[in-house]
Amino acid sequence: MKTKYFLLVLITFNNANPIITNIYTQGNLQSITAHEYMEGKVFTNEYKSASIRKSANRIYIPKCKSYYDNSSNDNFTVYSYLKNLDKNNLIHVIKKQSYNGNNYIIIDKRNSCKEYLVYGEPFTINNEFITFNESESTDLKNFLKIYKINTNSIRLIKTINLPQGFYQVQVKHSLDFKKILVKDSKSKYWSLPL
Repeated sequence: MKTKYFLLVLITFNNANPIITNIYTQGNLQSITAHEYMEGKVFTNEYKSASIRKSANRIYIPKCKSYYDNSSNDNFTVYSYLKNLDKNNLIHVIKKQSYNGNNYIIIDKRNSCKEYLVYGEPFTINNEFITFNESESTDLKNFLKIYKINTNSIRLIKTINLPQGFYQVQVKHSLDFKKILVKDSKSKYWSLPL
């Protein structure tokens, strides 16, 4: 079993009092067998809203805003509605595809249609969701982020840096909801604790 560990704590000073703002870890990524991966569960608690549709290159989010495709060479963008992160249809996910890759816009109707930009498709577990960076570049390293869905906000709670060249293909969770199980682009299997 391969295990790498790296921990960096960023501390900002506010009136000479240290405050831990984010904890970044690399490690915790453990090799598992294909059998262990197959025992995991596919993320299934995702919902769709019948009131959100695409029509004439436009997605309209009721009581929020519209997203328009742009087919010009300078600013090519295509939007598509993916799903909701909650069963009450208040947190929507829109995929934004451009020449530079994919981003995902999370629209939180509970909070005046506040938008959150994430770099990978979100997968929900209970009142949290995870995203993997889908487009590693020199400016944007490969990571997994875990967000908490609070009563009226969404908050980043953890960032896990992943090895360069690590790209997830399929994602599941363990039966006890304590680990993320990943099949990577090289058909290797990994687990990450939540």
